[in-house]
Amino acid sequence: MSKRFFISFAAILASAACLANGDRTTVRPQDDGRALVNPGMGWTMHYYSNVPRNYGSTVEPGDAMAWFPGCSVCYLRIPWAYLEPEEGVYNWSALDTPAQRWIERGGQVAFRVTCSESWLEYATPKWVFDAGAKGIRWTWGKGPCADGKLVDPDFADPVFLAKLENFLKAFARRYDGRPEVAFMDIGTYGLWGEGHTLMSSKVPQERMNVDVKKHIDLHVKCFPRTALVISDDVSGPSNKSGNYPLLDYARGKGVGWRDDSVLVARPPNSWYHADQAERYWRTLPVVLEHEHYLGSVQRGAWSKELLVKSVEEMHASYMSIHGPAKKLLDENKGVTQINIHINSWGGDVIEGNAIYNLLRRHPANKTVYIDAFACSIASVIAMSGDKIIMPRNAIMMIHNMAWGIYGNSADIRKAADDLDVINDAGKTAYLDKAGDKLDEETLSELMDAETWLTAERCFELGLCDEIEQRDANMTEASEVVQKMNKHMEQRIETHRSLAASLRQIIETGTCETPTVKTGGTPTETASGEPTPKKNEQEPKPGGLFARFSHQ
Repeated sequence: MSKRFFISFAAILASAACLANGDRTTVRPQDDGRALVNPGMGWTMHYYSNVPRNYGSTVEPGDAMAWFPGCSVCYLRIPWAYLEPEEGVYNWSALDTPAQRWIERGGQVAFRVTCSESWLEYATPKWVFDAGAKGIRWTWGKGPCADGKLVDPDFADPVFLAKLENFLKAFARRYDGRPEVAFMDIGTYGLWGEGHTLMSSKVPQERMNVDVKKHIDLHVKCFPRTALVISDDVSGPSNKSGNYPLLDYARGKGVGWRDDSVLVARPPNSWYHADQAERYWRTLPVVLEHEHYLGSVQRGAWSKELLVKSVEEMHASYMSIHGPAKKLLDENKGVTQINIHINSWGGDVIEGNAIYNLLRRHPANKTVYIDAFACSIASVIAMSGDKIIMPRNAIMMIHNMAWGIYGNSADIRKAADDLDVINDAGKTAYLDKAGDKLDEETLSELMDAETWLTAERCFELGLCDEIEQRDANMTEASEVVQKMNKHMEQRIETHRSLAASLRQIIETGTCETPTVKTGGTPTETASGEPTPKKNEQEPKPGGLFARFSHQ
């Protein structure tokens, strides 16, 4: 376990100024019990779920659902015909009005524009067909028929694609690259935008494998600065062959993945495509959508335990709120099981001990999975589990705490004494978990030697409860190590620069702000902010929705 203090140069100067003035401000953030919303993660509220009344109409006007733990995104899925009722005439307020409520409280929005619906004759605007685009009439469950009440476009028709591109360009001018936008679905192909036509115009998969690429390319072209995702169903809703050419094509263009079919069917078919998620989650967003809540409950497919399992198994970035939000929350409160996955090189001992204690206090049963590494303070966090499971090739590392200190000889002697106290306190986590399998003397020897423990050795010492007969994904573990090495290199460079600046302050009383690399890509500034690409226009000042009044 290690504790290291890294203070920014700006903070050093600010502290010096405060001390010089004799002023000191102490800030103690209070834990109010609310779930933290992490960037790129959370619950997505289906404010429009194809039919506009689903499900924003179930919350009060102006309610941005800050009361729903972890709800971070307002999801707006709506037919193209609602947004461009006449060519070149756009109804952006249908999106902006609900979206701004989330944005004002720090949330984000996400979009899908559909061209085929089971409840609306012309999801693609009628004027597109009047302009010469080919259409296919169809009846639910029967497919194409001359007297069908519903209309699909020919999704590869040149006129349709030209009009669609014009619309997407207008959409992108307004929303692409805005920090308020979490992601956008590639949803212009197939029924409900899910990428299949099995119950509508029944396009053969062989043709889809060509046509869907045109929709992928359009979105990639129009939205270069927005996270895009595409439905798993484009390669066939029940396809489990492992052969997914359209998804491979999309992934090669940086497009993430979503599954709209969680808890539609009863177990064991609660979802179909966890193998697809495996190809995505390490580098691209994974978005999950459970079945309409009331429908899933009525057909006996709903299970809050399976909902949690789907998020874990497919490593979801987002999960939907697809139904009346308050009813869903009220009927599924109460966590009885927490599954904790650890693959970590370690970190700060203060934060790590806090995490350990918070987990220990929680009344739920806790199962810890060590996916590859649990090193340093991460091994302490692992001890919070009622059950600890390690693959046979996973590793745990334990050692004594290290503490960087600056001061005179008295300060350093005191720090050494303090460190002994903190180190002894840290041992209790291991001893409490191990019980009579590990005594304090043996533990001290292991920590003094900075010991790397195999899963088998952890089991012998009582530091894990079960060894899985599968191997951990060491490719991922290697990525963790590489990231940590890079992070440490950046920290070392930062320290060198700060040390040089402090010497300059001491010697001359003046200082120039040091230049420190952040490890960003060539298109990032030192602050990590993206710089405009060549020939790319900066967003206009005022920000998204600045033109609209408070609703």
